[in-house]
Amino acid sequence: MIGSVFLGRYETIGPLGQGSMGRVLLAVDRLTQRQVVVKVMHDHIASQPRFRQLFEAEIQFMAQLRHRYAAALLDGALNDPLGPCMVMEYIPGQTLESILATQPRLPVERVGRLLGQLCHVLQAAHDCGIIHRDLKPANLMLVDAGTPQETIRVMDFGLAALHIRPHIPLECFTENGPQYAVGTPCYIAPEHLRGDEVDHRSDLYSVGVMLYEMLTGRLPFDDEDVENILLAHLHMPPPTFAEIGLGGVIRPEIEAVVMHCLAKYSNERPRSAQELAERFSKALGVNIWPRLLPGLTPEPVKLSMLNRPLPPNGLPSPDALNAQDPNSIVHRLDAWMPERIAIIKLRGFVESLDGTILHSEPGLIRVRFGDAAASSSTQRGGLFGWFSRRPTGPPKSDAIEMDLYLFKPKDQTTNKSMVQLTVHFHPLAGHQPISPGQWRECCDVILKQLRGYLMV
Repeated sequence: MIGSVFLGRYETIGPLGQGSMGRVLLAVDRLTQRQVVVKVMHDHIASQPRFRQLFEAEIQFMAQLRHRYAAALLDGALNDPLGPCMVMEYIPGQTLESILATQPRLPVERVGRLLGQLCHVLQAAHDCGIIHRDLKPANLMLVDAGTPQETIRVMDFGLAALHIRPHIPLECFTENGPQYAVGTPCYIAPEHLRGDEVDHRSDLYSVGVMLYEMLTGRLPFDDEDVENILLAHLHMPPPTFAEIGLGGVIRPEIEAVVMHCLAKYSNERPRSAQELAERFSKALGVNIWPRLLPGLTPEPVKLSMLNRPLPPNGLPSPDALNAQDPNSIVHRLDAWMPERIAIIKLRGFVESLDGTILHSEPGLIRVRFGDAAASSSTQRGGLFGWFSRRPTGPPKSDAIEMDLYLFKPKDQTTNKSMVQLTVHFHPLAGHQPISPGQWRECCDVILKQLRGYLMV
C-alpha cells in the first residue's frame, strides 16, 4: 500500500508492523509534511461486524483521551475507500519490549519513573471510563530511552472498552458470528479468562506482570504452551523473588506491591492507578506521583466522523429525548447488572416480546417491538394484539422502538455492578401512534416486562 493516500491527505511511505486486526503504516501528512502513523484494518477483518465495532470504539475512545503519555489520535474514518483507518501521531523511540530484549532487568529507580508516568495516563484513561485491556511492553513506547528525559507513551487502545458505557455486541444477542478473546496471554488478567466482570483493575494486573518482568528479567508465568500460561494466571501464585534467585536483591516492600497487583481477583488489587503509584512510592522511598504530573491535558479532539456522540458523562437528558417527538416516553432505571448477566437478561426480555435488536453500540441498544410490515387485517395475539383493531385510514405505525441507554457510575466502590438506564420509547420515524392511550398502555407493558427481567 505504499503511495496510497488515506482520507485524502495521508500518503503512506512504508510499513511499520502488522497485528491481528490490521496493518500499521508510516505516512506523511500532505498538509503539514509531518510523519504520522496510519492503522488500517485487514480486509478479512473489516467484513466482521464485531471487529468494525471494536475499531470504531477505538477511534471514539482515543478521541476522548488527550494526554502527554498517550499517543494522540489525529484523524480516523470507517468509510475510507482504502478501508477503515485511524491516523495517530508518529512517535520515534523504542518499545519497552525491545529494551527488555537487551536489558532484561531495569534499575528499580528507572522502573519507578516509568511506573509513575504509566499510572498517570492510566488514571486519566480510567477516569474517562477507558480500559486498555492489552497492556504489554510492545504497546509502551519510550522516547529518549535511557536518558533523564525518558518518557513513556501508551500505544494501541484497539481492545479498549468504554467501561462507563456498557457494550453488548449485536452477535451476543443473535449468536451470530465468532466470539473473540482479548488480551495477550502472558499479560492477561484472570477475570478475562473466568468470564467475570472486567473493570479498570484488569489493567493493573497487566501492569503487575510488567513490573515483575522489569524487576526480575522474566515473566511470572512463562511456558511454551499457551494453555499452561492461562491456567497459571487463573490458579497459580507467581513465584516469589526468592524462588527465582533474587531474594534480598529487591526490597520486600517493592515485591509486595508487585504481588498486590497480581492478585487473582480485582478487589484484592490496588483500587486505582494512583493508589498503585502511591504504594510503589512508599516502598521505593521516592514520591513518584507528584514529581511526574504531566500538567493540564488538551481538549479532546473533535472528529467529523464521530456522529451522534453520547454525553461525555451520565445519560441523555429526558427533556432532550422528549423534544425529539411529542409521543416520546422516557423512564430512568437503576439495575445491578454485570454485563455478562445483562446479555442473558436483555436477550430474554426481547425474545419474550418478539422484539428485534436493531443496533448495539457502547452505551446504546435499540430494539423494535411489533411488525411494521404486518397487514392491518391480520389478527395477532399477545402484547400487540390491539394493533389488529386499529381504525381504517392513513397508514399508522404498528411498531414501537425502544432506545436503551446504559451508563455505569464512576464510583463503583459499593455497587460495582450497578448500571443506570434511560429507557426511551418512540414511534417509528414519520409515523404516529394509533391512539395515545393504547400507545402509553403498550409502552407501560414493555417497561413492566423490562423491570421484571432486570429485577428493578
